This record gives sequence, C-alpha cells and structure tokens, in this order.
Amino acid sequence: MKQTNRLLFTTLIVLLTLLANLVTPVTVFADEGTPPPATEEPVVVEEELTVAEVFEQLPEDTQIVVINEEGSLEPLAAEEAVTIIAEGDPMWCPAANTTVTADCVNALTVTDLLPLLASKDEAGIIYFYTPVTYNTNDVTFDGTNPNIDQLKDNSLTLQGGWNGTTTLNSTITFSGNSVFSVPVTVTNWTANVTINNITVDGATTGDGITVMTTGNISLMDVKSNNNTSGSGAYLDNTFGTGNITLTGTNEFNLNNRWGLQAASKGDITLNNITANENKSLGGAYLYNVAGSGNITLNGTNTFNLNYETGLTAASSTGDITINNITANGNKNFDGAFLVAYGTGDITLTGTNKFNGNYYSGLVASSNAGNITINNITANENLNWDGVSLDAFGNITLTGTNEFNGNYWSGLEAFSSRNITVNNITANGNKNYDGAYLDNSYGIGSITLSGTTVFNLNNRYGLEAYSDSDITINNVTAASNAVEGLYLDAPQNITITCDSIYDNGGYGLNAILNGVLTLNGVTFANNTSGDLLQTGGTLVENSTDCAPAGSSNKTIAGLPLQIVRVSGGSAELDCVLFSGTVLILPNGDQVIFKCPTSGSASLNPLTNDALPGALPEGVEYVSGMLADQSPVGSDTALDGLVVVSFLIPAEFNSASLAILYWTGSEWVDLKDATFEDGRSVINGGYMNGDAYFEALTNFGGRFVLVSK
Repeated sequence: MKQTNRLLFTTLIVLLTLLANLVTPVTVFADEGTPPPATEEPVVVEEELTVAEVFEQLPEDTQIVVINEEGSLEPLAAEEAVTIIAEGDPMWCPAANTTVTADCVNALTVTDLLPLLASKDEAGIIYFYTPVTYNTNDVTFDGTNPNIDQLKDNSLTLQGGWNGTTTLNSTITFSGNSVFSVPVTVTNWTANVTINNITVDGATTGDGITVMTTGNISLMDVKSNNNTSGSGAYLDNTFGTGNITLTGTNEFNLNNRWGLQAASKGDITLNNITANENKSLGGAYLYNVAGSGNITLNGTNTFNLNYETGLTAASSTGDITINNITANGNKNFDGAFLVAYGTGDITLTGTNKFNGNYYSGLVASSNAGNITINNITANENLNWDGVSLDAFGNITLTGTNEFNGNYWSGLEAFSSRNITVNNITANGNKNYDGAYLDNSYGIGSITLSGTTVFNLNNRYGLEAYSDSDITINNVTAASNAVEGLYLDAPQNITITCDSIYDNGGYGLNAILNGVLTLNGVTFANNTSGDLLQTGGTLVENSTDCAPAGSSNKTIAGLPLQIVRVSGGSAELDCVLFSGTVLILPNGDQVIFKCPTSGSASLNPLTNDALPGALPEGVEYVSGMLADQSPVGSDTALDGLVVVSFLIPAEFNSASLAILYWTGSEWVDLKDATFEDGRSVINGGYMNGDAYFEALTNFGGRFVLVSK
C-alpha cells in the first residue's frame, strides 16, 4: 500500500487528471493502478483532500467514473461504485493522536487494513467514516489473527462518526454514528476495548456487536438493532477482572435473541439503555455472578415488549442499583428479574414501571442484603404478582407505589428483617391480596405509613405476618372479598386513622399476644363483623383523623349520599356521607368517594354527541360525562371515582370495555397511563352480574363499548 498516513482512495484522487475539456470524464481507481494516459498535461492536486472536498473542486459538469478491481467501469450511481468510494476510509492511528500523523495507516476495508498493522504494537484507534453504510463481511478484529496478534495486548478503540480527513496534521474530528449492516466483532483480546458512535442495523449473521476481552469494555452512543440472527450486543470479559461500561444513549431493539448480553467479573454500569421488542429472548441479560462487581443502571432505561423478561440482572456479592426503569408488556416472563446472590443490596430509584407483563412486573431477591424501592408502579400483570420481593435484610418502599389489577397479589414481600412501606395503593388484584407481607421467620417489624389503600381485592386487602410488631397508619381497606386486614404478630399491633368497610368477612382479623391498639379506626358494613381478635389486649383511643388537605373529617363507615339525576349536579358532603352516588335514568352511575369537596354532575353522552369518532371495531353501548367542580373533570382528585355502566341484556360482558376521552382520542382505560397524578386503579371489571365498572381518581367522558 502507499504512504501510510493517507487513505488509499484519496491517495489515488491526487493522481486524477483534470482535463481542460469539461466533457472529458475523470477516472477514479479503486485499487493501485496507473491512470490511463491523459490527452493533455495533467494538473496534480498536491493537498490531501476528503472525498467531499475533491468533488467540490472538480469543474462543473465534470463526468466521473469508477474503475473496479477487475478494471471494469462502474456507473457512479451504482451501489458498487458507492461501496468502492466509501469503503476506502478505515484509518488506524496511535491512541494518543488528536491529529493525523505519519504513524496513521488506512485502507479500503478492514481486511486490507489488518496487514498494515503488523508492525504496530501500541494502543490504537480505528476511525470509520460517517455518511455511508458498511456492508462488507470483514469488520472483525481477532486477536489470533497473525497480522494483529501483537496488538491484542494493547487497548483498541473503534470510533465511528469520523469526518474522513487524512491531511497531515489535521485535527481528527467525529460526529454522529457510522452505520454497519454486518457484525462488528472484537475477540481474543487481552486489553481494553472501546466502541463509540457505531450503529449496526440489519446484520444477518451472528450478534450485531461482539466484544470478548480480559480488559475493560466500554461502549458509548451505540445502536444495534434489527439483527436477524443473534443478539444486539454480546459483551464478555469474564476471563479477566475488567469492567463493562455503557455511556451516552444506547439502543438494542428488534434483535433475534437478546437485545444486550453483558457478562463480567467486574462492575457492569449502563446508562440510558433501550432494549425493546427483541424477538426470541429478553431485553437485557446482565451477569456478574462469577465476580464481585456491582450492576448499575443510570439515566432512563426501557425494556418493553420483549419475547421473554425485559431485564435480567444477576450479581454475586455486589449491589444492583437501577434508576428510572420501564419494563412493560414483556410477553412470556417478567418485566424485570433481579437477583443478588451474595451480600449486595437491590435499590430502585427515580420512577419505575412494570405493567402488563406476562408473569410478574418485578421479581427481586437479595440473599443477604436489603431491597429498597422508590416510586414503583406495577399494574395489570397478567399471570402472577405485581411485585414479588424476597430479602434477608430490610425491605423498604418509599415515595408513591401502585400495585393494581394484577392476576395474583399486588405486592408480596418476604424478609428476615424489617418491612417498611410508604404510600401504597393495591386495588383490584384479581386472585389474592392487595399486599402480602411476611417477616415471621426473622427478627423485624412491619410498618405501613403515609396514605395506603387496599380496595376491591379478591382475598384480603392486607395480609401481614410479623416476628415482632405491626404498625399501620392511614390505611383504607374496603370492598375486599374476604377481609379488610388480616394481621398476625406475636407482640403488638397498632392501627391509627384507618377506614375499614364493606369487606366480605371481618374488617380486621388480628392475632397477637401483646396489645392491639386502635386509634381513631372506623369500621362499617363488614359482612362478618368489624373485629375478630385472637389473643392480646384491646386498647381503643379516639384520634382526629382528618385527611391531609381536607377540612372535613371523613368517616368511611358513613352511608353513601344517593342522588338521581337526569343531567344535573349535587353537592359533595364528606361530613355526613362517605361519598356521593349520581345515578342516570338508564341506571348508569358514578360514585365520588371521600375525601373530596365541592359539587359533581353527571350527564348522558349519546353516540351522536361524542367529541371524536370511536376506534374501529367497537360498538357504542352507553356514555356519560362525569364532572367535579371546582377541580373539573380530567383532573386527579383526592378520592376514588367509580364509573359504573348497567349492562344491557343483549351484550356479552366478556366483550365490554370502558373508553376514556383524553381530549384527542378514545383510549381503553385498561391501557391508559398518565403523568399528572391521574390514575386508573382498575380499567374494567364486573361488579356482580349487572354492572361493568372502572376505578379511577378522575372524572371526564366515558363510553361503554362492545368489542
């Protein structure tokens, strides 16, 4: 090859003959050959130029042809011609370089570049040009290749987005990503490997990106999507002690196997990961069980609609720490499966969502550490719990937490130490409890604080077993099929400012040996009775339990205010009533439950008065506009809102759904999510044989449809 500091393509460009006759074609050679003799004295370009700069300096109307390796002409517009021009740019430079020097080497392809590296034995960077797609099958760096086996002990960086300049002493710059339609592979390496600004899209063999080394692995702003044979990326340094780090923003979507696989004995640290819709396995599989490192996800991370689990993370003795994860709609297993086999803690910070997954939303187990979660939502998971937690250490839930409409329980937590839960809503879970908490085999207590709601669950609202004390505050447990609260503690149980009503069995079933203290607890309408106490001593105290932000003392055991309207309003009274029912002449109704204030109205919403067309494939059955004043409809309220449609005899309840008008479209309440405080607790369920209902905390336009 020619002078090592120049691209072969641009080396040949300087030999172009620029004819004075503008209609005479200029010939670009794709390999080292001698240009055909010119009919006039050539003008030689002395300055090294990029491809784009060469084209800019050609006279207007100059015709350009490309000669391939066989000596045949290629039309410039042909794909082959584009490949010949574009692939002349991989350039290796010493890692310390910031400018092009005489130590840099370049070639048409990676295969051509490797022999030029035989004399190199230092850390290096290989640059790839930006505006083209690499579609050859040779983007492979194998440490056993005799041309580069001496390099495998040196750090290697693959840098995409290069601007293509090869002028001596020019600054090496890059932006954007270089795109490959073939795998990018670094294997049998023993030093650090870095890949930056590389996109692999649509590779048909192997994994999109593969790195196997004993050193550190670092990726930045990498995309590996739509690869039809393997995973988006496979990263493995388990034969060494290095770390794996992904920074910037990284995508691994629509691949045939995993989105991302990363195995290490060191730390695995990821930032801003998207791994969605991977087709035969899961979104991401992170594994450092063989070592002692931590697994950390920073930024915002999304693992949705994968064939198996969205995120699987397993650690040996290190911690698992995740910030802002969304893992929704994963099709055959869980949203996320996290296991700390050693002494490490599991911590979720930021905002975390695990909705609509095939089994559980989140499964997390720490063998000897703690589990701490902030702001988690796990709703409508199809075949198991919203969240299942198991820890030898403490389990703590902070912030605001929702576990609604899951197939089994909303929340299950098993610990050998303390269980502390703040601000939890667990409503409408279909086959078991709102929450099941158990540390009876340990030495800790159970504490619930903040505002906690357990309504409409198929068994108990809350079922709790403790080795020590149970303390709960501001709990509402209503309309659960068996009992509101089932509490079993060998010592003391303290309940403050709880509302327990309309449950299918006892409101409170308490088993204990110490003191049962009820501070300002109200009971009403529980089928078997308010309290079943086994053991212990009962102490009852009167406590003012006015809800935060309300001047009215809400007593949930009071009756409902019932108002029949044909299009009208009623004052909401939380002094004499526990809520207000507005009933239309056709039997449709809305319940505004306390705490709330002001007034509410209910009006029919006929098919010809809808604000927008219904989705295709649904049939209008009935509609209503439920409005609260002064807050207004479509705004989060302090109390629950129960939207109830009377089912006409001719409709099959299994085909029904309740749609909600967002202001621009109709959405099924089972699929609706909001970021402004509005919450769908249950998007549609049968209440007995007569009503199809939804449970929210807002009013607005609702339509019952048949699908």
